[in-house]
Amino acid sequence: MVAAFGRHLHFKSLEQALLDRHPEVADRVCFDDTSRLMHLKVTLSAGRSVALAQVRMGYSTVWCVMGPELDSEPSVWPLDTPDEVLVDALHAVASARITGEAVSTPWRWNESEPSDMTELADLLDAQGLRVRRVAAGNRWFASGPRHAAKLDIAGRDDGCFVEAEFPDAFVRVSLKPALGWLVDVYVPEVEAWGRVDLGWNLWGRTLPGAGGASCGRLGAGDRRRTGQGSEGLGPGGGRRAGRDGRTRLDGRPRRRSRRTRQGLHAGGRAALARSSAAHGEGSRPAHVTRLR
Repeated sequence: MVAAFGRHLHFKSLEQALLDRHPEVADRVCFDDTSRLMHLKVTLSAGRSVALAQVRMGYSTVWCVMGPELDSEPSVWPLDTPDEVLVDALHAVASARITGEAVSTPWRWNESEPSDMTELADLLDAQGLRVRRVAAGNRWFASGPRHAAKLDIAGRDDGCFVEAEFPDAFVRVSLKPALGWLVDVYVPEVEAWGRVDLGWNLWGRTLPGAGGASCGRLGAGDRRRTGQGSEGLGPGGGRRAGRDGRTRLDGRPRRRSRRTRQGLHAGGRAALARSSAAHGEGSRPAHVTRLR
């Protein structure tokens, strides 16, 4: 009873914060406490609404901003998220539904502050690519539709990253304090990860990186260059130890069979050929580390 009353008071304070920060939607704000799952709602047309609620995902309780569609992915935030961030996230999603426009940045990426990652996500989206995830300040995600969502929390070791889908590859662009900018590519047809050589694509030379992979530290101008031209993000073969099962329990690299290596080499060359053809005859294809 005490916990329920505390949640009620919290939602009332959220309602007041929403009214104070966004008075233009005051006539649409509604606090619904008629059921066990309390909602702070911004009503839309035809009885629909965008709602903020505390929900359970697995063993965790999280804040969720939910649209009216049952098959939509909710925006997930930790329980210790400041009230101002929660009501601003609710307002951003609701305003987009009211006006019929896209959710504004950085809220469309489930982030409360602009960053290198949200800027990169905007650039990739403008190129027509599907951005799957952005992790910078908020590292909590919901995978799957709202009625069957599962919670996923990105580890700090992953750094800040953007994940996007190309027509024939899955790409993760990450920024790690100890390594700088990295671009990793997963090619489904060969079921392998590769690492794009940013030094080769940006400056025409390979830069040494940790673990024999190629990486580089980019300044603001280089980040814009990478975002404007997708050559540095093209699919390709490569090498990435750890998550793809190539590292044994004793830390030594797991050696692939000869047939597997031949298939990966062929798939990597095919992906590079498609990337080169897509970028034009005179352009340089994405350079990647060689699969072993």
